[in-house]
Amino acid sequence: MEGDFLVISGQKFPRKTKTPYKSKKDAWLELDQIWFLLANQNLNLGAYTLEAQKTGVQTISLPERKALISYMTGEAATSPLLDVAMFALSNVEQKDADSEQRGTKRSFDDSTASFSSSESKLPSASSEWTVDDIVAQESTVTSRLSLLQTKQGSFAELLANYDRIQKDDLKAAAHPGSKKSGDKRHRPDEKHRPPSKDGAIPIIIVPAALSSLLTLHNATEFFEKGVFVPSRDKQAQNPKKPDVVKISRFQRGDKSKSCVYHIIDNIAMLRHREDWERVVAVFATGAKWQFEKYPWKTPAQIFDNICAFHVHFDDEPLNENIKEWKINKLSISKNKRYQDRSVVMDFWQLVTDFIASHPVKKKRLIF
Repeated sequence: MEGDFLVISGQKFPRKTKTPYKSKKDAWLELDQIWFLLANQNLNLGAYTLEAQKTGVQTISLPERKALISYMTGEAATSPLLDVAMFALSNVEQKDADSEQRGTKRSFDDSTASFSSSESKLPSASSEWTVDDIVAQESTVTSRLSLLQTKQGSFAELLANYDRIQKDDLKAAAHPGSKKSGDKRHRPDEKHRPPSKDGAIPIIIVPAALSSLLTLHNATEFFEKGVFVPSRDKQAQNPKKPDVVKISRFQRGDKSKSCVYHIIDNIAMLRHREDWERVVAVFATGAKWQFEKYPWKTPAQIFDNICAFHVHFDDEPLNENIKEWKINKLSISKNKRYQDRSVVMDFWQLVTDFIASHPVKKKRLIF
């Protein structure tokens, strides 16, 4: 936000622009309310309210927040808050009222039964909207040319969603009596969501901070090659950090087969319960805020559901929280690289034992 404006794709829009979303208080939601909600959708009610007060944005009630987020993120095909027709009519009536207050002169043509105004080209409340009328009120955020000029990004999530929809459609074709899976209105709810393409791949979470000994930059060397390379050294070689690091290793008890693990440092990628069920290990830094957005309330609950680790140099003292928490401590030397492999082997043994001891993870994941 810049003052009274929101900057979206390089264009400025007034924060208080009315939108076609109507609250139960019969008030049209403003642009900054929706933008703020989507930007902070992971906050709990208290944190959301506090941040809204700091930013000067009016809050949206909890039931309306859920309905709006479901629609804006594509989980719902429509929203009970959306009322485009009434919104268009109210805009026209407001324009008419403003024109009358300013004494706008109108000329009425009996032969065509239409009027013209020097103030607005909007149709009257009784006339029909045309495509030209609607387009005239729109602001182009991106075009086919500007879209091609965007920064290179990852389309992995889009492809995964596409694969999931294809599987849904194939499943529907195999059972003609069922509702069409490709239709959002008939999508299964989250509890019965079919597994995605990567649904059997375990996930390991590492810290995002470069101050951590283990990050996405040096994850491949550590987990796959069994050697510790300082994260800053790897970043100097390649500053661009991947969204996901994929590593391969032999399956537990069967070296004739391999399996894949995904390593991430951003839990925003875990959007559904099934995603969290895939998480098998997390590396703790010792800071409690690291776990604030996890689906469990306390570190103890988290460590019951995810195998937790802390990697540290053997000649440095441990963080007080690390000492108290029930986590596995991986001690490495600053200089003796030949010792790294045994540490990594201990890690994999603990992780695979953990998966095998949890029925849901054992049944679902390939490890």
